[in-house]
Amino acid sequence: MAYFSTLAPGSALPSGETCATLVRATPEHRSANASYNGAAAPGSPPSIDGATSAFNAAYSGRIDGNFSGTTDEILQWASCKWGFDENVTRARAWNESWWFQSYYGDNGQSCGILQVKGWVHEQTWPRACDSTAFNADYSLAWLRACYEGAFPWLGQYGTTQYGPYQAGDLWGCIGAWYSGTWNTNGSRDYQGWVQANLANRPWDALVP
Repeated sequence: MAYFSTLAPGSALPSGETCATLVRATPEHRSANASYNGAAAPGSPPSIDGATSAFNAAYSGRIDGNFSGTTDEILQWASCKWGFDENVTRARAWNESWWFQSYYGDNGQSCGILQVKGWVHEQTWPRACDSTAFNADYSLAWLRACYEGAFPWLGQYGTTQYGPYQAGDLWGCIGAWYSGTWNTNGSRDYQGWVQANLANRPWDALVP
């Protein structure tokens, strides 16, 4: 079965339905997620916060959280759907929530497996808190928008020390999910934490 890798900016993205057929079966490592992993996410597709209107017109309608499975299968599915390396997604989710969909951070302002902040990402709550698949779907849609260069504003909030904001800088965008800034100290710290998870793969030690 295929391993899901990062697709370059401008690549055609597979549908959620296609990705559902490609996901490799894996056991549930977080039994506490069971009620969230099968939860539907009804409602209109949300706009991707901060993305250009052109990107939203093309892609926001794809956000539906329409998948159920184990926690790892959901991370695979969202990675496939939005064209990102599945282990990078696993590493991000570990840093954000230790793979617990019920986790609330930022003093209750952020929720779920990839920590969607409600007051920033409008139209996502409560679905991002109630559904693991919707949480991952939206979070990776946001990352794809950043990766495609659809956040021109982001270049005004950060540093060019490591290069200006532009399409194709995956790690810069991963840091921006955490900080809302471009390659500032906080953003770079977060990149390092995720990269350490990627190297150490702590999820491998989970017992089904």
